[in-house]
Amino acid sequence: GCFAKILKKEDHAKDWETGGYSLNSDIVSSGLDADKLDYLRRDSYHIGAAYGQFDLERIILTLKKTPTKNRICIDQKGKDAIENYRLGRYLMHAQVYEHHARISADQMFLKALKFAVEDNVIDKKSLKASANSSNKKFLDYYLKLDDRGIYQIILNKKNSRSAKILDAINCRKLLKRACEYELVPMEDYEVNSKILKLDPEKLTDELASQTKINHADIIVKVSKITIKLYDKGDILVLHKGIPVDFNDLSPISSENSITKLLVFGPRDNDKREKLTKAIANYLKIPAKEIRV
Repeated sequence: GCFAKILKKEDHAKDWETGGYSLNSDIVSSGLDADKLDYLRRDSYHIGAAYGQFDLERIILTLKKTPTKNRICIDQKGKDAIENYRLGRYLMHAQVYEHHARISADQMFLKALKFAVEDNVIDKKSLKASANSSNKKFLDYYLKLDDRGIYQIILNKKNSRSAKILDAINCRKLLKRACEYELVPMEDYEVNSKILKLDPEKLTDELASQTKINHADIIVKVSKITIKLYDKGDILVLHKGIPVDFNDLSPISSENSITKLLVFGPRDNDKREKLTKAIANYLKIPAKEIRV
């Protein structure tokens, strides 16, 4: 497709010989791989958000290969389109892929799966396997466990803890935020350290005990968004015929990641307020600092 103009037969010969890079590997997995250039615009279009839109045509027109012919790079004329692309990827992760509603639904599903295994709704024996396993049914059983298959198995046990959670997801009755606390580097060191070291399961148990809220109605998640495509060597630009790291020519750069403590609780406001106060007490900070 869009990479045909930079990939010729002779480029296949020396894959992985120079620093583990090749045009083939860059096309499959790199800062400018085919998947990233496709899914951002496609996801943005289908969800109706403008965050992931960027000038793909300009990027394609300015794609080059390095003089060693083992890396994809961008001509200097495509720099602004690349800035837009990098920022678009970050915004899609910050505003869509790591949106609190999506995190709530994902974590509820994972909790339902955990309960299903604990309560024998899903056959634990069939899931056990090792290098020397004699469990010949493992692979067949495992391959059947796609999203729909898991849903069907769990929902067949109508009164189970896991089925109740999946029913809530299906009815869009997601757990709501009781806490959204963003860690700021070099500030509140003790709070930041405590969050980075916490065990979500243990904190869930502690919060459930303090607030008398059902364990199934509390989710603790430390969400980390790494700002990718800004690392050294992620994207190269051909500057005066020489491949240069894009960050060296960019006015926009970042070495940070964004980390948040998210705690979800019942849809009932009073119960959620109790949860918010318990989290603030755990972190030893005023409740007003927990942004919800």
